[in-house]
Amino acid sequence: MIYQYCVDYPTCRQLYDTYYVQRDKQDNGKGKGKENAQVKPHLNTPTILLLCKRITREALGVLRSRYFILDRIPPWVMGNASPLPLIHFVSKTTLQNIKYFEFRVALGEGREGSGFIWIKVLRELLKVLSERNAVVEMKVMFTLKHIECWGLWLYELPGYERLTGMLNQWEFKHGHRPGTVQLEHWVIDYIYAYRTGFRNPLVRFYPDEVFWPGSVLEYL
Repeated sequence: MIYQYCVDYPTCRQLYDTYYVQRDKQDNGKGKGKENAQVKPHLNTPTILLLCKRITREALGVLRSRYFILDRIPPWVMGNASPLPLIHFVSKTTLQNIKYFEFRVALGEGREGSGFIWIKVLRELLKVLSERNAVVEMKVMFTLKHIECWGLWLYELPGYERLTGMLNQWEFKHGHRPGTVQLEHWVIDYIYAYRTGFRNPLVRFYPDEVFWPGSVLEYL
């Protein structure tokens, strides 16, 4: 019961906050300059995994039964061509030992779309998992926004096709069994989200603090 209560993967917001805290410490008294791009968060191991070998073994069993949820892009330093790699926040070894992933990919955000950003983020992660992985299940939840803006989706659809192609190729080459990657799609309509592919689609309110916390890209 104690392990179920206290052992879980951190949220993306918790992971990325460490970067901003360290960046603020660096800026304190120095002013803002190019050194911001050199900030790299310190990776920390949860205390419960450092107590003794027996507790570590028991706690890891609980931890690896949970989902690691990627629902936000990593911090994007001004001037960089892409967001910071996820391995700056989660070690490669940890990622390769995670059994259950859930990616919540928002498409149709911002004037230029958001597919091209998610391609960069997931390509980096899938490259790590191509070397070695323990993946049992990889859920991918696509949220499709502003589908009425045909000019936006003229460029966003190729990004969506590349994303699904990357995921399918990874499953074919590196998945341990068929059906490892599971895709689902949600269409955002004002304050509601509809899950497609069902006769009676599921409906949720949008945004939702658990499923869709919102992204800064929506306002760009």
